Amino acid sequence: MIIADSATKADLADMEKTLRLALKALKAGIDGSLRELELRMTVKLRAIIAAAVAVIAALQKFL
Repeated sequence: MIIADSATKADLADMEKTLRLALKALKAGIDGSLRELELRMTVKLRAIIAAAVAVIAALQKFL
């Protein structure tokens, strides 16, 4: 693993943290099924992160 790969994963982790904090802020003022939305967003976010990591790994083979 190279440093750029680690930095990219750290950036993705920061983005996930930001999204989670934003969802918590929404939860404070919105009624309804926000928990369901949060679960769906978490699943989608994890899929995006996994795809990004896979792309990084594939690109490293060419560099």
